[in-house]
Amino acid sequence: MDKDKERSEHFKGFAQLLWDELKEFDPYDFDLTAKDSWQILHSGEGFDPSILEEYIKQIIAQCAYDLVYHLLDKTMSGTFNVGFGTPGEIREVIEQLPDLTAWPTPPTPSPAPTSD
Repeated sequence: MDKDKERSEHFKGFAQLLWDELKEFDPYDFDLTAKDSWQILHSGEGFDPSILEEYIKQIIAQCAYDLVYHLLDKTMSGTFNVGFGTPGEIREVIEQLPDLTAWPTPPTPSPAPTSD
């Protein structure tokens, strides 16, 4: 699978779980999947966008943490034994991981080998 397709497809289950979490937020009794609700949100009529923004950031951060926890838990018990595995040990490792504050630069593809 090419890198772009892998990046788009590999964590679709996580993306669905994240979307399901985000849809649960309802501070203004909106259906966040309805077009009308999004238009009201974007127009700012009677609504404080900072409430929605902070909530969405919190949900994304929590779900990112859960994804990392899941990955560390599964790699420990699978082919890639990284040396930790209890819930407490996994949380300690996560605490040491840096936050991602900018998207990583994609690696430059290596030039194709040339035959002499």
